[in-house]
Amino acid sequence: LGKSELEGYLTENNMVENEIRCCLDNLDEWMQPDKKSTNLLNIPASSYTINEPYGVALILGAWNYPVMLSLQPLVGCIAAGNCAV
Repeated sequence: LGKSELEGYLTENNMVENEIRCCLDNLDEWMQPDKKSTNLLNIPASSYTINEPYGVALILGAWNYPVMLSLQPLVGCIAAGNCAV
């Protein structure tokens, strides 16, 4: 990477590790359906929204922080259930 070991860890690897940890800790909460209010016409029913993946995402990295700018979006993409290119 052309950086010192400490700088490479703090600016690249550590941020990706924290993103992975955050996604693993919150994934169960993110997958739960969001309860919505039901109008009077459909009162015996219940309303909620279900989060679904979009499909395929293109991830473009940059040269100045190649690991963080490539892997950090990949973590969120996979956690959301999408494919990545």
